[in-house]
Amino acid sequence: MLELTFSGSYFDIGRAFGKAVRETIPPPKPQPELQDFAFKCESLVKQHTPDLLEELKGYAEGTGLDYETVLICCLVPQGWQACNLLCVAGETTKEGHPIFVRHMDWVESDLKHARLLQTSPSGALSSLSFNFSDLGGYCGVNKAGLAIGSASIPFYNGKPEPGIKDNIATRWILDNYTRTSDAVELLERIPHVEAIGYLIGDKTGQIARVDASPKGSASEFTEDGIGIVCNFFTLDKTRDLDRMPENDRAYTYYKRIKQWFEKHRGKISLQQIKALCRDHDNGICEHLDDPLGGTIWSWISQIGTNTLEYTPGYPCKTEYKTRSITCTQ
Repeated sequence: MLELTFSGSYFDIGRAFGKAVRETIPPPKPQPELQDFAFKCESLVKQHTPDLLEELKGYAEGTGLDYETVLICCLVPQGWQACNLLCVAGETTKEGHPIFVRHMDWVESDLKHARLLQTSPSGALSSLSFNFSDLGGYCGVNKAGLAIGSASIPFYNGKPEPGIKDNIATRWILDNYTRTSDAVELLERIPHVEAIGYLIGDKTGQIARVDASPKGSASEFTEDGIGIVCNFFTLDKTRDLDRMPENDRAYTYYKRIKQWFEKHRGKISLQQIKALCRDHDNGICEHLDDPLGGTIWSWISQIGTNTLEYTPGYPCKTEYKTRSITCTQ
């Protein structure tokens, strides 16, 4: 996984990022039928997350791609991610820090396009985030002690509508927010292009999930010390929008996380978290044949320490590496 660090204006960050990945990103397929949809998404990005539109323009210049192509690649859904996320409150851990975990379950062959970005936009918060050489980030943690990640809802019963994609919403939150409650307010207010489950936690221990979709969104703040997001909706307002089969493995991972938490509550350590992340039989490490893929990266953060540990590959085979947020404005 390539690690990149950028600071400066949003346009400058986008251009520098585009130049850094232009030789390694897969050539995009022409999709003229999606241009009108992409332009409608662009209008909503301009309205709700305007600085990232400047970064997108810089990215187009840096990659040398047509702006219309970049809009489609970065703002229109391209596929779903089968991910597992959890966040535990500080009072449930040995060291007193909330701990956030994100497993990215995706096609293994795409790991070569994965990037760990350290960004520090002018006038915004520094953060570490992850993407696939496209704009924004699908998960990360910022200097203020806020962590966020997202998971697709593949059995959503609706269809994509013009809105804000999760890589855009997540990066905007990392750049601008310090509290879980503020991130939740944004996610409930903005239009969403597809069905996504978000998990957010901050250094105070406030944890929330947001079920977001083009048909409407809902949120819930945890009161039992743990938040979990897998690939299905759980809230009353959104549950009917999800047609996940009862035998889907996502339910298995959800139950495993709940059982693990009840067993270790109050004495959770990083080592116990890592054991959960590496375990196939009772944990959440996943190996599936392409095109279904598996856990191609995992990261863990003690929120508020300005660090995360991540594996660029299956956590059962790859050691966690520590990275700190050092790029500041």
